[in-house]
Amino acid sequence: MRCKTKHLCNYCFMPGQEKAILKTGKTLEQFVAGLGLDGIELLVYRNVPYFESFEHLAVGVHLNYWPMWLAMYRNDKEVLSRFFTSKDALKDYYGTTYCMGWLRNIRDNIKAALVENPEYLVWHVAECTFEEVFTFKFEHSDMDVVTAAAAVFNRVADEVPEDVLVLFENLWWPGLRLTEPAVVRAFFEKIKHKT
Repeated sequence: MRCKTKHLCNYCFMPGQEKAILKTGKTLEQFVAGLGLDGIELLVYRNVPYFESFEHLAVGVHLNYWPMWLAMYRNDKEVLSRFFTSKDALKDYYGTTYCMGWLRNIRDNIKAALVENPEYLVWHVAECTFEEVFTFKFEHSDMDVVTAAAAVFNRVADEVPEDVLVLFENLWWPGLRLTEPAVVRAFFEKIKHKT
């Protein structure tokens, strides 16, 4: 089987970006085509669909990503209180103050992304607190993160149709860094969806 590489650009719907493209005298479609691209990889970092559809251009969609999420998933109030000084701050970051609400937000984000009828979704597999970004002294191992990430994904995977691929993105923070084959293998053995 031969696969055709698709050339895409990352696109986040923001009023300023839309205006900048319109100032070129082109529509988004014309702008993308003028670059010789096949479409866009749309960022959908919200729980409701966009007012206008990008279905005709969106080949893939990046799902919402919280760089620090393990404490919310594990309901680790001690860690959460170190970084969030109030329930309002916690809600601003996660959209909720408790794990089940956060998982519901992930489900709603997937539903909003699927409105664009993408070929694939991108799910980030990494964990890094605001402090660790600067210190590089990580509390969690890659295996800790991929084990929890697989558990979170499996809790919401039923929202993803079988014909939509899920691409798990590697980052440089603990998680799916792709530096240890055993960690990668362990992660994919835990996933309950076509990837």
